[in-house]
Amino acid sequence: MNSNHDLITLISESRNLYDALNTIGSTDQYDISLKSFSRHRNIDDRSKLVTAIASAKDENDFLKNLLEMDADISRAIRPKTAMGQFSKKFRIDSSLKNYGNFIPIDKEYSDDNREAEINEIQIILNKRSKNNLIICAESGTGKTYLVEKYANTDLCTTRIFSIDLPKIISGTKYRGELESKIIDIFDKSIENNFTLFMDEIHMLGNTGSAEGGTNLLDTLKPYLTNPNFRMIGATTPTELSYITADSAFSRRFSVMRLKNLSKDQLYSIFVNFIESSDILDASSLSRFQKILDFLDNKIDNVNYPEKLIDFLEYYESYSKLFSGKSDVTIFNKYIDHRFE
Repeated sequence: MNSNHDLITLISESRNLYDALNTIGSTDQYDISLKSFSRHRNIDDRSKLVTAIASAKDENDFLKNLLEMDADISRAIRPKTAMGQFSKKFRIDSSLKNYGNFIPIDKEYSDDNREAEINEIQIILNKRSKNNLIICAESGTGKTYLVEKYANTDLCTTRIFSIDLPKIISGTKYRGELESKIIDIFDKSIENNFTLFMDEIHMLGNTGSAEGGTNLLDTLKPYLTNPNFRMIGATTPTELSYITADSAFSRRFSVMRLKNLSKDQLYSIFVNFIESSDILDASSLSRFQKILDFLDNKIDNVNYPEKLIDFLEYYESYSKLFSGKSDVTIFNKYIDHRFE
């Protein structure tokens, strides 16, 4: 598409945006993937196509115009970085730092646990309806870790902003101010095309009214029907019942229940930890079953994988400071200083 004549030809031959993007393919500045945009295949949106093409000098201009017009189209068009990878950078309002933080996207994950769940997140977020997600599991089972890992995959096409509700509440002084801040976050997520994540999402139901405003879950409701709004929440089975008791949320949230990690998956975490340690070596691999038995027998109020990771970090730190100590000594110290 190197001339205005080509642009006119594209309009005349394309029935809608989907067909136009399919015709263009990828460019030197943008990658086009129609897999997550397939529901637009039969949508009549030629008016957007005509508007975007009116001021475009070439195909990159056309794609840039589309991205500025419609946040939803970022599911199909993604800017390339210098290395050809998808860019997740965009202009961020500086006030967002008062509301939480963006999940870093430069972290590497060596384990292959929760791959099925990561795929499920992507599937749910791309549904036509009920495309906001609640991850439900007991504390310590890796709900936040799952979202962080998803944010670092190629499946995730937007940045993910983690809402820090206690931080927002602590900076609130006036009646109704908390509700205004939450609305501001929701609006900015739509304007800047990023996904929201909130751990302990049930906390939205415990605030607002007490501050003199409305229940913040009620504030969330109208946003859940906006096609450009996406939210991932995390909660426990006990607290989930509070949220789903409201039929409006049951209709608009999909719930994904995390299963406990298998022994093989825990071993994968164990191996990755040992291999990344400067203190522990391959001989530590034989201790896996011994450590698991110890944690199962002594620690019953914390879930996997949290208690395995916490113990390994303690074991590593203790071994670094007090080399030559027996496993029994370290096990006893862990119990004495961590769980009494």
